[in-house]
Amino acid sequence: MGPHRVLSLFINELSEGLHRSGVHEIVPLTRSRVEWSGICSELSILSPFCTFIHFLINGPNSNYVDKKYLPVIYAHTPAGTGLHIFTQLLQIVDAERFQAFDYGSPSRNHKEYGQTTPPPYLLSRVTAPVGMFWSDNDWVVDAKDIALTASQLPNVVLNYRVPTHDFNHADFMWAETAGEQVYKPVIKFLKSL
Repeated sequence: MGPHRVLSLFINELSEGLHRSGVHEIVPLTRSRVEWSGICSELSILSPFCTFIHFLINGPNSNYVDKKYLPVIYAHTPAGTGLHIFTQLLQIVDAERFQAFDYGSPSRNHKEYGQTTPPPYLLSRVTAPVGMFWSDNDWVVDAKDIALTASQLPNVVLNYRVPTHDFNHADFMWAETAGEQVYKPVIKFLKSL
């Protein structure tokens, strides 16, 4: 797995430090970030650095994204997320279970949940038909986690692995082949319900 596992080891310190500094959004989408995205153009000397960051976040790069489009992608992705959401995601990675937000103290957790630790989300209560779409080359959501999640959901009617072995996390959104490999199967699944 990519940097998510490493960051999860320091999530409490990281979250507290950012909160004390007045940071409430991670990687917000700003005008200056859009204006500076040209530094990631195919001809830029910094292009390899941008590609490396993309690799760290999404997994090994595939060849399914038009390289000329990367500055547009980098200008808008990621588009920001709340500190609370970012913290909970890394807590889930660290705890290795799908659970509610951990407030960091047994007394606060008890106040919020009636117990000293955050409760797990009970996927067994999800009775709606579920289609799972995943790929082998995704560093954010790996095959082991997909299998675990599928085993806890009572009504998985489709467990679809993208057939291309090097399809990564960002390819679900940006790959030129996403229409054929993901969107059409999603539409077919939704029409079957």
